[in-house]
Amino acid sequence: MYLTRGPGFCHWSDYFRPYTQVGANFQLRKWILAGRVKVNGRVERLIYACVDLHQDIIELDDRPISSLSEKLYIRFHKPAGYLTTRTDAQNRPTIYDLLPSFATWVFPAGRLDMDSEGLLFLTNDGPLAEKLIRPDHHIVKTYEAQLNKPLQETDRL
Repeated sequence: MYLTRGPGFCHWSDYFRPYTQVGANFQLRKWILAGRVKVNGRVERLIYACVDLHQDIIELDDRPISSLSEKLYIRFHKPAGYLTTRTDAQNRPTIYDLLPSFATWVFPAGRLDMDSEGLLFLTNDGPLAEKLIRPDHHIVKTYEAQLNKPLQETDRL
């Protein structure tokens, strides 16, 4: 099962490349556009399609790509209006409403507020996620904010 365009879409090579170590992103795009990549027996021509590496059969030049790892790493653009949580008692939409189902549990390494949008990193690799979010590991993160009014001195902490 794979998803195509829509809120929260992701580049399918973001799933594919870390596990297979086959080609750089530009090479994958060329192979897709040239009709060399198949997903579940069908030629895949959409660069912006998501695949489930644990359910879908991916082939390059009619040969299955089978060198999958146990770890899953996903770059995901969270749109505004979704919570960064698995479930919500108030039944508000969550990022998991936008993601395909995976054979393994994936969780965000960090959070974005419901009204925020931006990059989320999802994984099933707990040690890596911990390194990314704990301040004592000194991983630099950059945030950009748009204000609805000019910032006043009294607004500063």
